[in-house]
Amino acid sequence: MSQHTYRVTEIVGTSEEGIDAAIRNGIARASETLHNLDWFE
Repeated sequence: MSQHTYRVTEIVGTSEEGIDAAIRNGIARASETLHNLDWFE
């Protein structure tokens, strides 16, 4: 059985335009320093 370790990072994006823009802003900023960012909840 394979063993995996994952990091959980909390990211909060903000925007005056709405929640979709806030999510995009948060992911865009996080992707500058977090590599292989491919999933969010």
